[in-house]
Amino acid sequence: MKVPLLEYINNRNDIPKIDKLDFFMQVMKTDQSLTAVEYAGRYFTTDTNLKIKPLAVDYLAQWWAANRKNY
Repeated sequence: MKVPLLEYINNRNDIPKIDKLDFFMQVMKTDQSLTAVEYAGRYFTTDTNLKIKPLAVDYLAQWWAANRKNY
């Protein structure tokens, strides 16, 4: 995953927030690039107003599983 693609998706206004968050979570769980995972985590935590480090993938995945329905 390339960082510019993550930035592009994050800046799109025509993509529903839940779809962006699902995409960022998928990147965090599967991408081999630590940089891409960090960027996805940063966008995810910003969009969800979480004050947690963006590389706390396990915590964020658990949080998303419990809170996705609220989005």
